[in-house]
Amino acid sequence: MKKMWKREDLAWVAGLTIGEGHFGAKTDHLGVVTPYFQLEQYYDHVAVKRLRNIVGFGTINEYRNHGKPFLRFGVNGHEKAQAFIAGVWDWLTPRKREQARRSLLLYNARYCDTKEKRQRYARWRKRWSPKGS
Repeated sequence: MKKMWKREDLAWVAGLTIGEGHFGAKTDHLGVVTPYFQLEQYYDHVAVKRLRNIVGFGTINEYRNHGKPFLRFGVNGHEKAQAFIAGVWDWLTPRKREQARRSLLLYNARYCDTKEKRQRYARWRKRWSPKGS
């Protein structure tokens, strides 16, 4: 993660992120929350590999869906997800910024030890949970 990023490269990464990427937070069976970024590409495998080279971290996995190969690029963990978000933040659309912000907020609120932060997390969860959950 000590790689120096060029602004032009980050703008390209942000464009790919806006069109194809997703920010989120997942919880494992132990209740550990991990923010992540994920991007899938069916046809342009060169773009996924370029993305990985520019960012300097993350994983690429190859899968098949109905016989068609696709690549999935992923950044997992708070430190790496936060670094990725900080790098592309200036070029993200408001919708993607909110998605990224929520993934980090969920991580931060889930592991809080103060009453105020727990209450903030409860309010956030109530606001963003689907109706009826």
